[in-house]
Amino acid sequence: NTWVMSRNVERYLERRGGERRDIGPADVAAILALPGDAYMIDGEFGLADLTLHYRFTERLSANATIPYHYFGPAFLDTTIEGFHNGIGISNDGRDYVPHDAFTAVAHLGDTTFVLTEAPASAFGDPVVGLRWSALPDSPRWNVIAEAAVKIPWRNEQRLLSTGAPDYGAQLSLQRFFRRNALYLSLATVWFGSHWSRRTNFVAQLYASRSAIQKTELAELSDDKFQATVGISWILREYVVRFGITENLVNYDNTPDVGVNLSIGRPFPGRRGG
Repeated sequence: NTWVMSRNVERYLERRGGERRDIGPADVAAILALPGDAYMIDGEFGLADLTLHYRFTERLSANATIPYHYFGPAFLDTTIEGFHNGIGISNDGRDYVPHDAFTAVAHLGDTTFVLTEAPASAFGDPVVGLRWSALPDSPRWNVIAEAAVKIPWRNEQRLLSTGAPDYGAQLSLQRFFRRNALYLSLATVWFGSHWSRRTNFVAQLYASRSAIQKTELAELSDDKFQATVGISWILREYVVRFGITENLVNYDNTPDVGVNLSIGRPFPGRRGG
């Protein structure tokens, strides 16, 4: 669930005032005409990944991910506003627009982007990667090097594909304890104590630089900080993980709240192959 906007859009909505009202053509034109950069995003963004892993050796493995993107009205608006009201914090302008709507309006530099209804959900660009483990047999430490490429399978399409390949690399340091593990990379992850042999508590802190830097809006280019808490279950041959993600600082460039669900299943194979 994403509700973010620049300060100048927030001031515009305050001046507009009144009860909840749709963001109509006149409002879109007014937002795009605001001095400097401006943006407002209100909607539900979902992502489902199908990921396959294959291990070649004890050290080297590969993975492939096919993403499916969902876009829709922000159906969690009522729940989120009720939670904010319950703990006595501001709704940051949500009161000016109707529930369960989808609006995306942005004017950033030379780029203008307007969506007044949710685009069709569709598959995104697949990602393939390699993973190398430096110390696979160590009971306490490991260093993981990963590289991946996103392969475009369509022309550029906003929210789905850049139309060009993207590359990434990551180096992680892992420290294992008796029942917990600490991961240091672009994110810091701590796995809590087992609730039972088949249930774990999971907590993750995430910090990164904003992908948008070419803007005069500090609220959009500020660093991103989020936290996820959840539970991991082992159900027969499956591993199911569920978590809730909340932004911690700089609320205008990250989703207000996110829900994560993953299902994994290991397949039998010969050791080292």
